[in-house]
Amino acid sequence: MKRNMKFLLLLAIFTSSIMAAYFITGCGDDSTVIESPEQITNDTTVIIEETDQVIGSVHGTVCDGYDNSFLAGVTITWINGDSAYTTTTGAGGYWSTPVDLASGEYEFTFSVTGHAVTSGWTRIPELDELRGGVADRPAGNIYVSDTLDMWLLPLSARVTGTVYTALPAPPVKDGEASLALDDPTLVSVAAGVTVILDYGFDIHPNKYDVTTDGNGDYEFIDVPLWVGAIGGGAPKADQPGLALAADGQVDLITLPFTEGDSSFESTVQLDIKMVPGTTEM
Repeated sequence: MKRNMKFLLLLAIFTSSIMAAYFITGCGDDSTVIESPEQITNDTTVIIEETDQVIGSVHGTVCDGYDNSFLAGVTITWINGDSAYTTTTGAGGYWSTPVDLASGEYEFTFSVTGHAVTSGWTRIPELDELRGGVADRPAGNIYVSDTLDMWLLPLSARVTGTVYTALPAPPVKDGEASLALDDPTLVSVAAGVTVILDYGFDIHPNKYDVTTDGNGDYEFIDVPLWVGAIGGGAPKADQPGLALAADGQVDLITLPFTEGDSSFESTVQLDIKMVPGTTEM
């Protein structure tokens, strides 16, 4: 009898401990991890756990912007989260991101000796953009790959010219108007004028400036070569006729200046085209 009483006492103590734990802890966490709306009930605290993600990557080919030749050894740099990453192109100009990219916008910078530093952009979409609501989307990560091909302008152009302050009515020679620029009685040159080459592309720098000398002459040396189309110079045999129009143009600008009692406004020569070697304006 005493042994049975002891057993009942222990059982009561054990049961009381369980009840105390229930009231203290709420009998554990009654939250539910769900994957579809059908699991949701009105009397259940629900935690929606989203483990799927977009895993992005970018790849492409880098070529010379004049002759389409593949560029090896180009350094590509970008920011992913709080870290900067780099990779380089191989012999065929090919490159790819060696790490996964999360959703977001990315700027890639391309640089190699002898060419203008150039930027390109791409965007890895968000998960909700690629899939519908919770109920109708399949489980699992989504892999996105984007292509970013680039053409880098070679730093091989030379642009020269002369700035004049005024030009009289051109003389008539052999029945046609002509202008004797070498006749100092007909023209006036402008010294100390700032001349700018303004490239409408995502290159760094995208503006170059020089100042005219005492004869009004200016000279740009080793500036990006732009012939009016990307790859429009001398296509390779295995890339015949490859010439892509580009969003941008190169303008030649003179800033306002004064000479004596006269003031001269800014002038702009739009969309100039260059040739390898020297382009005379």
